[in-house]
This record gives sequence, structure tokens and C-alpha cells, in this order.
Amino acid sequence: MNKNTLVIILAVLIVVAGAVLINISKPQVSAPGGGALGETYTNEKGEKWALAAEGEYVFQVSSAETTGPKFLEGEIDPMDVRPGDVQKMKVIAQSSAGIKSVVADIETDNGTTTVPLQKTGIITWNKMTPEKYVVENGVLKALSPVQAQARWISNVLADEGFLSKNVARAASGDKEIWEGSWTVRDTHVRTYHTVFTATDNNGLSSQLILAWSDPCSIPDTNNSRVSYVMTTSCTLGVGESDGWDGADFQISGGANLTLGQNAHFFWNPGQNFYVAGGNVTLSGPGSSLMQQYLFYYDVDDDRYSINASLTSSDASSIPNYVRFYYALGTNDCFQTDPATTNAELAFPGQTSYFPTNRGDGSYDYNCVNGEEELWPLVTSCPGSASRGWVGSVPACGATATYYPLINCADNDQRTQVCH
Repeated sequence: MNKNTLVIILAVLIVVAGAVLINISKPQVSAPGGGALGETYTNEKGEKWALAAEGEYVFQVSSAETTGPKFLEGEIDPMDVRPGDVQKMKVIAQSSAGIKSVVADIETDNGTTTVPLQKTGIITWNKMTPEKYVVENGVLKALSPVQAQARWISNVLADEGFLSKNVARAASGDKEIWEGSWTVRDTHVRTYHTVFTATDNNGLSSQLILAWSDPCSIPDTNNSRVSYVMTTSCTLGVGESDGWDGADFQISGGANLTLGQNAHFFWNPGQNFYVAGGNVTLSGPGSSLMQQYLFYYDVDDDRYSINASLTSSDASSIPNYVRFYYALGTNDCFQTDPATTNAELAFPGQTSYFPTNRGDGSYDYNCVNGEEELWPLVTSCPGSASRGWVGSVPACGATATYYPLINCADNDQRTQVCH
């Protein structure tokens, strides 16, 4: 495992991807157990989760302007720890009033350990990672590589006093380095959070919440096309992806969206990703946030997918797929070519009944894992008046004699229909 794994923690993050079509996996379980990144755990809510990575975490933080402290960069080394291990932490924080204190609260299975960090120096932009993302009026904006480099050069020159921007820099305060360490005494099977709190000399505080053990629970569809506001910190595990389609996405209330290695988050072109107090955490390598459209595979065009695996694209529509916001569910029971089957008629909640199978021999059109007859009764006619079939209930699609009236006055030949 590469111990220089880069983890970019961003309160403002967007990557505009150029890929035409990307197949991605919406999280059901944070990560497979037994792999290179260690085992899968189960948290207090019964949700599966796995660590985003092992080794050293180097992170960068970008956020909207605030009157209180701002986190800029930091390190956690190592991320995955066991009782007896020493974990080192470093953050770079800034405030116009100067930073008074920084503490790290590490929540594990049996309690919380508070680690006071100590100021060890100050740093300038020429020793920091160039910013790739900014927040303008609370909305995430991406910088192109050229823009990012130009911004970094401007910051470096301002630090050195060559630009008038150094007045604004001075007003923001020094970029202070705070470091600390602790000896691990507990496991992190059910709970693992790292919460940094910085307090400045004016008494103002801000937090950076890394909720490692809390998988995300973003809804699978958005039929009403409403904005989604995330108010609880959560983590997308290794290789997982999620997103929001058809409306704006917002992080609020100090929540933090953390992405593990090769994890991705998507939202639509033309929509906004708002940061109204909170952060987005990007854990490299390979993780990103992309502004694309989201789809589910739906070859039979019934607005249901057989699972929650997402596909993203620059195009707003693609053949054989349904947009995330237009989908009715991700629990379809039969998904195949409708040209040769009745797949478009088979979906959860189907209320109609059919005399022919759906194309695979099954009459389970409503996805209840079984076949239900419309007419399930046997008659006693002509001996006694009752409605139903003569002799026995025929199989789905079979034809037999049926008495539709309880007075045995009439009968017909009909085909059993099912769903």
C-alpha cells in the first residue's frame, strides 16, 4: 500500500469530467471485505462500511469565506490503526484573529479520545498544494489546470508581498501548523470518526468531521425533481459512487461528504452543488466529483432498474437507460429486450394480469417472487352455487371452464391470467 496516498478534503469540490459514458457502482456495501484495504465492518446502525484507505492521509481543505477559522491542509498517519499504534495528526488552519487551539476528537467503539494539537509553526503557499476548487457565493466551482496554477502563483507572490493581494492575505491571518499524536487504546469496528475543531482568539470555532464509519444514504430516485440537502456526515467507500439528478445538491449543517479511493459523486450540468456549511472529502487516488447526468439501465423502458448501479454521461439522454430523477425504482425483477418479451410490463406494483408469460416462462409481472392468479377459486357448480373453476384452478395461461356467477347460471371457457 502506498503510504503517500493523497486525500483531498474539500468543502468546495467539482471535477468536470470529459468521459462520454461511465459505469459506476452506487453503494450498497461500503467495500468488500478481505481485500487489500482490510475487512468490512458493521456500524451501530447495522450498516456495512470499510476504511477509505490505509497508510498516510494527506488532505487539502477548501471552503467558503468565513469569519471564523478555516482548515486548509493536513495529514493523518496512519489512517488504519490498532490498539497500541501511534497515530500522528497535522492540520493547517487560518484565522484573521489567529488560532488559539486545535483539538482532535477521535470517536471509536467505546468512547472518545480528545487530542490537543500544538502549534509548531507557520507555512506559506509555496510549500502548499495548489487549489483546484473554489466557492463563489456558496456554489462549488472548478478551476482548470491553468487557472489552478495561476491562482497558486498569485498566492505565492502575495505571500512574498509582490502583489496588492498581500493586504487581503494579511487580513486572513497566518497559515498555522498544528500537530499532535495519540496512542490508540480502542478498536474502530462499530464507530470511527475524526473531528477536528479549531478555535480562534475571538472565540469562533469551526469543525472538520470525517465520519469514516457512516455510509451514505442518499435516495435512489428523485421523481419530484427536488433539491437534496445532506445534513449528516457520511462516507462513500472504496470504488463506490453516488449522486443527485434533476435538481441541486446541498451540504448543510456542518455535514461532510467523504469519498474513499476511486469513489465518485455526480450532479447535473446546469444544477448547483451548494456548500452551506460543511465539507466534501476526496480521498485519492482516483476519486472525484463530476458534473454529469445520471442514469439507470432500463432496456425495457418501464422506468425500473434491476439494481442501483448508476451510469453517468455528458449527454442528457442515452438509449436503454432511464434518468435517475425519472426512475421509479431500482428493484425490477425482469429486465431484457422488450422486442421479444413482455419485459416492459413486468415491474414492481404492476396491477394488471396477463394470459401469457413475460418471456422467460414466469408470470411474475408484479415482482412479488411468485405468480398470483386473478381467479383462484374452485366452484361447486352445478351441485351448489359458487363462483370459480370446474375441478381445479388451472395454471397461468391455461384455459378451462369457469362459472362467473354464484348461481351457476352460466359458464365460459377462459384463460387463467396472472401477475
